Amino acid sequence: MPTAEDNSPQADADHALAEFEYTLKGNRLKLTSRRIIRDIQRLIIPTDEVNGLGISLTYSPKRVEEGNNEFNLSEISKVIFMLSPFEEYDRAPSGTIEVKYQIIPEPTVDRVELSGLVRDGKVSNKTGDVLTFSGTFNYGFSVPLKR
Repeated sequence: MPTAEDNSPQADADHALAEFEYTLKGNRLKLTSRRIIRDIQRLIIPTDEVNGLGISLTYSPKRVEEGNNEFNLSEISKVIFMLSPFEEYDRAPSGTIEVKYQIIPEPTVDRVELSGLVRDGKVSNKTGDVLTFSGTFNYGFSVPLKR
């Protein structure tokens, strides 16, 4: 079974799509990305090099297990929504994330598929501004079979 150790932490997933909507100070905006870092225990939508937009959720101390998982964002170790390299929203997280984790055996690899939904996400920055967000993600990658 693939584990976090099987990940190449800086490699992009083989296929990926993340679509999030977020609201800040009355403005409703969208984040769409076809780039997600291949990882089982974290959702990382990398910082966009143009404007710095990105999301990082680290599930620990919870663990994503094969099948369906649901976590409260206040119970996981890290929730960061970045609007720019200097503007992070990472305080007082709330909301829910659902993660579906599947392993699909193939002749020479195990295919890892992760998909999910964030509902009613909310974080604030150090000055107390609140950012709300919700969205979906889907990504997959292959892990070579160990011989």
